[in-house]
Amino acid sequence: MGKGKIIRKIAIFLLVILIFFKNSNGEIIDRIVAIVGDDLILLSNLKKSLLAKNNIDLTKIPKEKQELALDELIERSLLSQKAKKLGISVLEKEIDEEIENVKTTNNITTEVLIEALRKEGISLEDYRNIIRHQIIKAKIISREIRPNIYITDELLRTYYEKDIAGEEQKLISFDVLTIYDDKTENFENEVKELYKLAKNGTPLTELETKTKLNSLFSTVDNFKFSELAPELKTAMKDLKENQLGPLVRFSKGFQIFILKKISYKGLKSFEEVKEELKKTYTRERLNKLYQDYISDLKKEFYVEKRL
Repeated sequence: MGKGKIIRKIAIFLLVILIFFKNSNGEIIDRIVAIVGDDLILLSNLKKSLLAKNNIDLTKIPKEKQELALDELIERSLLSQKAKKLGISVLEKEIDEEIENVKTTNNITTEVLIEALRKEGISLEDYRNIIRHQIIKAKIISREIRPNIYITDELLRTYYEKDIAGEEQKLISFDVLTIYDDKTENFENEVKELYKLAKNGTPLTELETKTKLNSLFSTVDNFKFSELAPELKTAMKDLKENQLGPLVRFSKGFQIFILKKISYKGLKSFEEVKEELKKTYTRERLNKLYQDYISDLKKEFYVEKRL
């Protein structure tokens, strides 16, 4: 451990011992509720975050609400210290511009904004600090997290089929050539030859007319995937539209099929919702990676709760 880190740890230890603010009656009115790296979060900071007046007993505020507020303060401190390490800063001009955007969007003056903040128990300085944190967070996400999000059509389709739609709503349309077992010695080899032709692009209808085997071509539209025979369900599970499936063996013979269309009952098609899916997936993925990033910061910087 470097000399600088040791000195900082000693300094924090001394502060932990010394920072207990008392009133005239000797009662403790402020104390440390969390240590985050080189930063100390005080009870007064937590109360301010909860918009609680100084004379309100913290125990009267639900524990869950206290924990959430403290976690937000810890997160803010972690991002602030990480930003410093990364050389990320926020100019006062950037904060001014954000405040101007808020005023323009809501069509209000500075005086109206200040009064609205006052009613919420927030000073203009506090509001500027809130915006500062939001900008720091946005810059860190842009630099450290967003570049790790990769989106492809295949990924979006999987997301649509598994996370949005689900198997119970899945409908499939397919062409199928059923070849019935005639119990002859060469039956299976002849079927495999037909399948090779199908793999080379010969239409199933043409195969039906060419073969001397007992076969039947049919088209199935909007059949519930969940009600397919187990053999077909397994064969079709990961197929894409217009793709030839594997040769399927069943009790009465073989089936050669081409999956023509996948749809979902009550839902728009993938192509219709692709752009919206991209936004939703990006938002969910960004949130997941951000939570992971915060977890990593808690390992990088010392964090101790004392609530």
